[in-house]
Amino acid sequence: MFKIDLHCHTKATKTDEPMSRNVTKTTFLSTLEDAEVKIAAITNHNEFDIFQFIEFEEYCRDKVYIIPGVELDIKGDEGENGHVLLLCDPANKSDLNSQLQIYTNGIAADYVSLSTEQLLKLYQHLDKAIIIAHYMKSKELSQKTLDHISNIIPAYLFFKEPSSFKSLGILLGHGYRGIIGSDVQDWSKYPSEKIPQLKLEIDNYNQLILLSKKDCNVVDTLLNKKTSKTISVALPNGEIDTVKVYSDVNIVFGGKATGKSIYINGIGDGFISSGYKVEKYNPDKADENMNNYLKVDFTKNYINKFEGINDLSFSVFSGFADQQPTLITSYYNFLLHISDNTNRQKIRANFMLDLVEADSSIYVQLYNTYSKIKEFYDFFSINSFNNYITKQEHTTMITIIGKIKTASFTESKISYINFWSCKLVNNYIRSIKNATSQCTLTTQRPGHCGLRMFWLTRYKIFLTIFNIEKTMSLKSKEDFLPVGYLGSDKSLYTKTQFRFLCSKSEKEEYPRTLTKLIQIKSKMETVKKQIFSTDFPTQINELAELSIAVPNYVSVSSFIGVKKDFTLNKRDTYIPSSGESKMFMLMDCLNKTADVYVLDEPEKSMSSNFVIHDIFPLIQKIISSNKFVIMATHSANLAVLLLPYVSIYKKRDAMNGNYLSYLGNPFLDNMTNIKDAIDTVKYKETCMTELEGGRDAFLERGETYNVI
Repeated sequence: MFKIDLHCHTKATKTDEPMSRNVTKTTFLSTLEDAEVKIAAITNHNEFDIFQFIEFEEYCRDKVYIIPGVELDIKGDEGENGHVLLLCDPANKSDLNSQLQIYTNGIAADYVSLSTEQLLKLYQHLDKAIIIAHYMKSKELSQKTLDHISNIIPAYLFFKEPSSFKSLGILLGHGYRGIIGSDVQDWSKYPSEKIPQLKLEIDNYNQLILLSKKDCNVVDTLLNKKTSKTISVALPNGEIDTVKVYSDVNIVFGGKATGKSIYINGIGDGFISSGYKVEKYNPDKADENMNNYLKVDFTKNYINKFEGINDLSFSVFSGFADQQPTLITSYYNFLLHISDNTNRQKIRANFMLDLVEADSSIYVQLYNTYSKIKEFYDFFSINSFNNYITKQEHTTMITIIGKIKTASFTESKISYINFWSCKLVNNYIRSIKNATSQCTLTTQRPGHCGLRMFWLTRYKIFLTIFNIEKTMSLKSKEDFLPVGYLGSDKSLYTKTQFRFLCSKSEKEEYPRTLTKLIQIKSKMETVKKQIFSTDFPTQINELAELSIAVPNYVSVSSFIGVKKDFTLNKRDTYIPSSGESKMFMLMDCLNKTADVYVLDEPEKSMSSNFVIHDIFPLIQKIISSNKFVIMATHSANLAVLLLPYVSIYKKRDAMNGNYLSYLGNPFLDNMTNIKDAIDTVKYKETCMTELEGGRDAFLERGETYNVI
């Protein structure tokens, strides 16, 4: 950042001035450096202290460039009392001192007052001095006096100092030279926010003069301090433009249908092909891009949003068949032939009933619990956690966890032994019975009546459905993700709602057919009610068929509906307007990390207040990092007040339909046709015509607003 303050006071020379204007050279330098001021002028009231100036100049050398000057009381042509600043080349500081003594020698600063003629006479003794007059503020001179001064001195040496940045911006943007300084009252409260940023990094007083004069060679030399890139751009008619853009603001402006959007996107594509990271903003795609924030990835499984829930597949319902009870005839046949073979009676296994087997999942669950405890025990044993607990506490913890681990292992081992013991005994009994029956050709004794297995088979289905329905009754979950801001008091979030199928569910919450899911849920309720019915297997098979009919099959997670909405400050659902969508997507683009930012009419649907106070600072932050901003605009605020390094005026030839491109910048009033150096247009006139509706319209608005 390169700031300039041409209105500094270092001494309270008048009796009504605050003593806080008095400043030491060390405070002077440190204050300016903190504010990033690179050029400053010392302009005390009606006095130039050459000894102080030399002291400050020497102390600030190579850090802040100091310009000698004075703020003079002037008696204007209409008898008004006004103030002007008179600045000169530091090389001429002795001349300033000696000439000023002629009018102020022996006179207290409170009583010094020069006429307009005396001011101009003093000016003529100083080579290329600059005069800055108060304008639209206290102590301003009459228009007659200002006209008198401007008729004598060159326009590029006469500036006006308004009271606000708003007025300054308008003056700068339309050819009215202006500057604004701190007019510092208290050096402990230096108004750094009021100090303007000089567009080009200049090194001395002469460059300041040449910049004001807009000497082409000096401007080109200063532009070369910025990174540049030469891009070839294809025009709609097939021709190619070759244009150099800089790591700063580069503006493309012109009338409708002149190819501005194609032009800036062509520049952006040129950067992309060279390996630059480019971010683009298009207001016509803002609503679409905004809606992308509300897209749900239905390929993801969201079961983890609900803690402790297993994503059970509905494949458990496929191929269901009742476990048939043992027929009475089996017992009858066994008893009928029980005494047919005496050898069979000697083997007791032929008469034993099956043992009741435990569920294998019980010991599996117990062993999994043991494995987790062991994993934690091993981790805790090899880490001391000295920052959190003492060595004794660590030892105690290991002992306690070790006991839990041992008990858990013992429990899982007992369960494992019990399960396999029963299973092996039952296998032994069945094997003996089968072998005996085959050898004796007699009926074996049934191992069980089958009613328990008949019930357990159905009960498992009932329990599965019961647990699924219990899961589906869980309360919905919400995730909030910050998206950005729609103004200082509007924090925009996306609210993602996760809820199981219910009466309030909406079709867009499900990637599958909502109607099918409703049918499946209803069928589960029917199956649960039919547990004692002979129709139970039929209902189960219908449930399985419905589940298969849904793409990718059905599981518990299939019933989780997902919906995204925008919300303000995590409260009620909010639907951004089209203008707010553009506002947000523009801010989103500018806040992303990139090398190049391509902005197509960023002002579209935006208030001027938002552009000035929200967009300007972001763009200035970007270009301060040596990034490229390529912008097509119809806004004078953006095209002029940003003081772009490059301005490209797009025009379509009414005679032959050719697309013309004129290249220039705010420091050179001529804009030159890229393909014809003889063909030029005036920068200011073109800006006022295309962006303001003409000079008369601009001046009329200025009078209406009472700023010009």
